[in-house]
Amino acid sequence: MQHSTRGDARCFWLLWSGTVASILGGSLARIVLPVFVASETGSPAAVSAIVFGFTAPRLAFGLPLGLLVDRVDRRLALVGAILCRGAALALLAGLGLAGDTPIALAILVAAVIGTAEVVDEPAATALVPAIVPPDRLDAANRRFVAAEMVVEIVSQPAGGFLLGVGLLLALSTGAAAYLAGLAGLLLVAGTFRPAPAEARPLRADLVAGLAVIWRQPVLRAITLMAGTINACWTAWMVAFILHALAPGPMGLDEWRLGLLLGADGIGGAIGVASVGFVLGRMGRRWAIGINIAGNALMYLAPLVTPNVWLICIAIAIGGIGAPPWGVVTRTLQQRTAPDHLLGRVSAAYRMIAHGANAVGTVIGGLAAELWGVGCRFSGRRAADAGDVPPVPARHHLSGLCRRRATAGLM
Repeated sequence: MQHSTRGDARCFWLLWSGTVASILGGSLARIVLPVFVASETGSPAAVSAIVFGFTAPRLAFGLPLGLLVDRVDRRLALVGAILCRGAALALLAGLGLAGDTPIALAILVAAVIGTAEVVDEPAATALVPAIVPPDRLDAANRRFVAAEMVVEIVSQPAGGFLLGVGLLLALSTGAAAYLAGLAGLLLVAGTFRPAPAEARPLRADLVAGLAVIWRQPVLRAITLMAGTINACWTAWMVAFILHALAPGPMGLDEWRLGLLLGADGIGGAIGVASVGFVLGRMGRRWAIGINIAGNALMYLAPLVTPNVWLICIAIAIGGIGAPPWGVVTRTLQQRTAPDHLLGRVSAAYRMIAHGANAVGTVIGGLAAELWGVGCRFSGRRAADAGDVPPVPARHHLSGLCRRRATAGLM
């Protein structure tokens, strides 16, 4: 049985801090591992494999792990998920210290992190209404979304910088972030196991979250839109990394690529500041529409211009719509689903919305392999246009003195 700590500010802030620290660890891993693999191999297929490892578990395990979240103490589920991710990054860092960082293991670590997040995300979503009163859900979700945007701002340039210093430092920082998140969650008081529901066949239990989404027209529409947007986003990301990183057409090094991608977080910060206005004055439809329009602009910008500043602005605009969207979708799930189904509803939403990322990685990787990263509509390379001079990006590998030239990522 769940013992509610609803209204306990200390529990909320411990949950918030632990969740935010784990998000930071995951964000660093998502920057460091694809850039490292791209630098080592120069292969779009290898980069796609890393991103696929992060995203595919939502499709493969979303429903059963969502059911698990509704059958166990949700705080303990969060603790276990953070332990798995931190241990995986620490193992990779340990091998890096020994001077050996296998590409296959990096892909496996990405898959472990992606699988643990299938547990982490619905468990955190389900814990919030157990701690926060119903009339404060929007405000609580806004704080989570705001923190995620700050993490985006910090992690993109920080990931590039840390990888430029050394792979070992980058991986160790991610593992330390998970450790900090674990410490916060261990201090959350209370038992958060949902009340048992009536016994049903296993198949019915597995698809119960999908059934709730399907019966709710608004939730169903948002879920399908999110899947489409996210598939496009990961296809764009795989191609754009290869396009931007030297010796790709834009000729950036890891540090400048991290700064460029960090514009998404800056846009997100603007979005966080405007959430109250958008939801209060404009309504949920505008929140959804702003996100769709901003993403479309971000995807199109590198196709029509080689100018790094215009692309940076487009990426920032693309990030503005994410916070209002995030608050709307989380609150809808928490207010629509009964407590004993909330883990499955959240997992089913993420299975479709974020599992579509796996489809996007395949599309992006195949497009880059078939047509090449130099395929441009603008008709010239960025370096030729004088926007960004080619940079011979170099950095330490695994914290050792051995140096290597970076291979091209999109």
